[in-house]
Amino acid sequence: MYQDSRVIELHNQAVRVAMSELEAFAEARIRIGGQRSQRVTANTVAACFRHDTSRELDPHLHTHCVVFNATFDAVEHRCKALQVVGLYRA
Repeated sequence: MYQDSRVIELHNQAVRVAMSELEAFAEARIRIGGQRSQRVTANTVAACFRHDTSRELDPHLHTHCVVFNATFDAVEHRCKALQVVGLYRA
């Protein structure tokens, strides 16, 4: 739909920047000895899907990003549930 590849590349870059900014707030849920806390992991697992039309098939460049409920905790060296409170605050 979009003829100018520069528009698409700028859009893709904006999506990458936005997701990187959001990712900085990712945390893992920590449960140790009955205590609950969270630890910043600064990583997420996401899939992004770019579309170039609206539901009515009008030109409308946009991207849907689906963030999975997972983050890699480097301290425990495993994937854990994503704590989203920091993401929502951001």
